[in-house]
Amino acid sequence: MTTKNTPYAPFQDVRGFFLSSNELTGTTCLCRDADQHLPAPLNIPIQPGGYIPKGGLLFWDVLANRAKDKHVLDLGAGQTGILSVFASVNGARKVDAVDIDPSCTSWLRQVKDNLGYNRIDVREGNLFDAVSPAQQYDLILSNPPQMPMTKGHVHDSGGPDGRAVVEQIIKEAPHHLAKGGQLYCLLFNFLGIHNQTGTKPALSEYAVAHGFKNVTTIKDVPVDIKPGSVTENNLPYIKSIYPNYNFQGSQGQAQHAISVVQFSM
Repeated sequence: MTTKNTPYAPFQDVRGFFLSSNELTGTTCLCRDADQHLPAPLNIPIQPGGYIPKGGLLFWDVLANRAKDKHVLDLGAGQTGILSVFASVNGARKVDAVDIDPSCTSWLRQVKDNLGYNRIDVREGNLFDAVSPAQQYDLILSNPPQMPMTKGHVHDSGGPDGRAVVEQIIKEAPHHLAKGGQLYCLLFNFLGIHNQTGTKPALSEYAVAHGFKNVTTIKDVPVDIKPGSVTENNLPYIKSIYPNYNFQGSQGQAQHAISVVQFSM
């Protein structure tokens, strides 16, 4: 037996995915069997030594009934373009997948070409700089870098308070949303989504100040902070930035939450 399938559920709200590893080739794919929402099986190859999507999987249910016939922008698409792929297989009319990292866009182009995801257009650039100033979308999606850190990998660091990229997206998104359009972001709860957890106003307040009318958390998932993780390594610093957030889980283990948040015009 050369192929091993292992259920993959990085969060309690993620179901139906599995990793398929080929022992001969050393390759791994993120997979999902066909169902009522997915006419053909999902088999997304993972770049050797690359990142296996986690938080992005929370968008599967979100996009299942929201992407059909929509023009979608995915900001910070990453190596697998997981949000772009989800939007595409759920009927999006067109998807523009943007990432600043050439290694990500190169692998994503191979993925989309090999799997026939012709509705995805891969673009290299920094957020909205990669699209026309006048271009508007029905949906904008992002799982942005948001770890509070002064130094770090481009896919982790959100600046000293973690909110630099998030705030840029919220500020610029209204100019690129069509009438009735929506922004969906995956956000760490400790950044202060609806309640102020540090010195800055809540992100919902920031969003309203920049043109959004409603900010709604549509999915909220608790996450244990694992020993040795980027979050644990930065936890003392994060607590100093967000002293009003409770990182204590029900079992005494350090914990926070991640949320899929809808911003509506």
